[in-house]
Amino acid sequence: NINRFRDIDDYAEELSVDIEYYKEKDFTEVDNKIELLNLKPRDRVVLDCYFAGMHCHEIAEFLDITRVTVWRRRQRAQVKYKALFN
Repeated sequence: NINRFRDIDDYAEELSVDIEYYKEKDFTEVDNKIELLNLKPRDRVVLDCYFAGMHCHEIAEFLDITRVTVWRRRQRAQVKYKALFN
């Protein structure tokens, strides 16, 4: 079991979105909905990367996984979201 975690702030310079802009916003409601999904930690990291503005290929490189794995993890989160909130 290999821990492939990197702090998102270490990667911030390379992101296509300005993280400081989003740190000023209040995302409490969004965070509460995400908690209701009961995502696996691996799926949550991928979702956090998407929310940080990263693209699929950036997430794959950042987490050292394939783009297919990124897509599957995002897909699991999306299915759970649709089941709960649609």
